[in-house]
Amino acid sequence: MLYLTRQKEETLVLSGIHDAHGNLLDDVEIVIMSHNRIGIHADKKILVLRKELIQRYSQDGKLKTLHK
Repeated sequence: MLYLTRQKEETLVLSGIHDAHGNLLDDVEIVIMSHNRIGIHADKKILVLRKELIQRYSQDGKLKTLHK
């Protein structure tokens, strides 16, 4: 795991992400905002979910409906 310290309005960039067909997607930008918030700019093909929701809904099978 990579640990970083970022200040307000600083950005992280994730690049080299491919879809299921091997196509390169646009970079994902994660912007640090005020009041303990983050902003995420990502291709619409990338599903962005909170880990807590993935864990909760994968147990009862509801997560599968989110991927459609």
